[in-house]
Amino acid sequence: ELYDIGVDVASGSETGDWSVAEVMKRRTREQVAEWRGKIGTLDFAPPLYWLGGWYNTAQIAVEMDGLGLGTNDRLNELNYPMLYTWRKHGTVFPKLTSFSGWHTSYESKKKLVTRARHFIAHKDVVIRSPILHNELREFSIRQTDQREFYEGSGKNDDAVMAWMIALTIGLDEAMF
Repeated sequence: ELYDIGVDVASGSETGDWSVAEVMKRRTREQVAEWRGKIGTLDFAPPLYWLGGWYNTAQIAVEMDGLGLGTNDRLNELNYPMLYTWRKHGTVFPKLTSFSGWHTSYESKKKLVTRARHFIAHKDVVIRSPILHNELREFSIRQTDQREFYEGSGKNDDAVMAWMIALTIGLDEAMF
């Protein structure tokens, strides 16, 4: 089996957000594991390395906004062999870049949310974790005058972000 791991990194502060890794079976879009804890950004890389190894050297995509850069760099230093390669979208065929990790922007987050909503609506994903299930229930769209923003409504959305990244990178692989 092929697996994909989406990762949302936090600071490791006891009062801050959670660092989360969501493991998805690519063929069935089934959530098969979840890692969630308060851990430093560089300290998060070894558990991810071993988690990826346990799941058949799963492809790992670390969200690269801010703190994730350190975790992703540490995975590179550990020579993890299956880091997700960022794709440049918006062309007829997505193009591989020389960057690893998931780069969240307004546009890429819309892509994450659109795909996730589609698969949930069509009951084409399996969610096992009550943590992820509860965060998905609280995840919402906040409208401003100029844009829509997607976020947890007053609660964490760390598992949701990691899960949407895992789902999307698995789908990206089908294009190559």
